Amino acid sequence: MLSVAFLLWSSLPCAVILKEEPNMETGKAKLTVLFDPPFWVGLFEREYGGRYEACRVVFGAEPRDIEVYACILDRYDRLAFSPALAFDP
Repeated sequence: MLSVAFLLWSSLPCAVILKEEPNMETGKAKLTVLFDPPFWVGLFEREYGGRYEACRVVFGAEPRDIEVYACILDRYDRLAFSPALAFDP
């Protein structure tokens, strides 16, 4: 089972920390929302088991907090992350 904690300060940026239950591999994920002209984008990054993956999501107009939360809750499990890169934590 995966538990999710949201950290949000002011309106942006925000971070999402994913932590799996005991007896499972522990990982973490981060979402950075930034302006990449002409659009606002979200950069999802996740690390687990010595692997790193990233995914870019285009929001278009500057997203409100509720839109960022909705993206995380509704779309996270369907995001197309990059192939995993090995790293030494």
